[in-house]
Amino acid sequence: MSNPLLPLPTGRFSTFLTPAFAFLFFCGLAVLGYPRPNSDDLFFIGAGLNMAHGGDLVNPLLERQNFPSERYFSQPPGHSYALAGWLKIFGISAGSLIAFQAAAYVLISWSTIGLLRRGKAPRLLELLVPFGVATATLPVGLRAEPLSIAFTMAGLVAHAWFWRRDVVIFFGFLFMFLGGLVAARVAPLSAAVAVASFVQLWRSGVPMGRLVLLAGASGLLTVLGFCLMIEFRLTEFLHTFQFHAAGRTGGDKFGMLLAYLRLLNVTQLPVVGLWAVSLLLCFRRHADDAGLVRIALFASSVIVGLGFLGCLGQGMVWYMILSVFALTAAYWGQFGSARSMAGLAAIVAALLIAHSRTVFEIFGEATGHIHRKTNPVQTPEAMPQPTPEHPVLIDATAARYVYDYRLPKGAIDWAFSAPFPKTLPTDVPLRPEDIYVVGPTSIYWLNERLHLQLPLPKWNPIGVARWSFPEYPRSIEIIHARDLIK
Repeated sequence: MSNPLLPLPTGRFSTFLTPAFAFLFFCGLAVLGYPRPNSDDLFFIGAGLNMAHGGDLVNPLLERQNFPSERYFSQPPGHSYALAGWLKIFGISAGSLIAFQAAAYVLISWSTIGLLRRGKAPRLLELLVPFGVATATLPVGLRAEPLSIAFTMAGLVAHAWFWRRDVVIFFGFLFMFLGGLVAARVAPLSAAVAVASFVQLWRSGVPMGRLVLLAGASGLLTVLGFCLMIEFRLTEFLHTFQFHAAGRTGGDKFGMLLAYLRLLNVTQLPVVGLWAVSLLLCFRRHADDAGLVRIALFASSVIVGLGFLGCLGQGMVWYMILSVFALTAAYWGQFGSARSMAGLAAIVAALLIAHSRTVFEIFGEATGHIHRKTNPVQTPEAMPQPTPEHPVLIDATAARYVYDYRLPKGAIDWAFSAPFPKTLPTDVPLRPEDIYVVGPTSIYWLNERLHLQLPLPKWNPIGVARWSFPEYPRSIEIIHARDLIK
């Protein structure tokens, strides 16, 4: 299958070009400090940090959330264990955590490239894969979804290429199930991809009995691993997990859907629109690769179903992008030159828009409008130490640029320092004894919520307020809560 407009290159150089580009692309972003600090970071990495220090599956930064269990049972345990293992090998630092995410991005890209190549997609589409991965993963910061997607995609591409080997089928399902064990939000998508792969293997000639045996064995091993991770505290886990899930997904379903759309960066919305339009291809007949269509159809059906249930969350955008890539590759041989160019142009345009803020941010740093400078006394030793009389609340910016993620004992996550389902310290009456060690995003929130005028210089490249950037994104302020109480 080839398109006369974009013939497939051949040779060893072509084989390694797109995987090498993906690797270098994410290495470059990692050097630039991407993903940047995100408000959810400490919620998701706190237990891994604690375990890397020799502790249990506990996130002490969430002390004020008052979950039913002190164990970190509000999320599946897979991510915390994987992160703890990584940090024990490479050490606790911002570089290690960024590299952990970058490794997941590269694995997603390589797996997707392999999947598209199995469907004989054009090389240009392969070159767009890293941009699609970055569109979906950079905005989520250090959350667990990229690792979940990486595991799921690795299992999927293994099945696509080596479907005749029982050991590969077993480990392929195991990786997909591990993807569900890593991040709750995208676990239904991991399941959808696993079902699509199961059907494809069966239609490719693998006997149903063998498939059931191999998938069942990998599922049992996943369940056993899960039970070991939570030390067989199943009732305690389910109670805490349900408590957290109810606080995040309860209420008006339409309102939850709107909340999800507001959660997305406005620059990601064209990608969502492109996904919705691309689903029309599912009604075409005679796809060049029915397996790719099945992946897109199963994943998209789950996304739509979760939307009706009000359960959409971080990570869903990737499966929208994957569906676009899969459908484009599946029907590529049926497109004429004009439609091929139009389709690729639409994908390129949507991805460029999705990355526009990142481009502006990098440009601002390169031209000196955004500074990497920090406060002269911005060192861990100069920061206040947590005490019972004066708790210290730290946000994600301070955790990275002051403490290098070597957080002081007794610190509390600023973004999750109110009893659940509330989160921020401003969601409840301020505690005058608290001390905040926070960066520009938190200062902006304090100004908005408490009607303050704390200094926060911004660079506004296009004159639109929501497109402004802090001029000193690494600058940290020490704020005493008592000074904010009127």
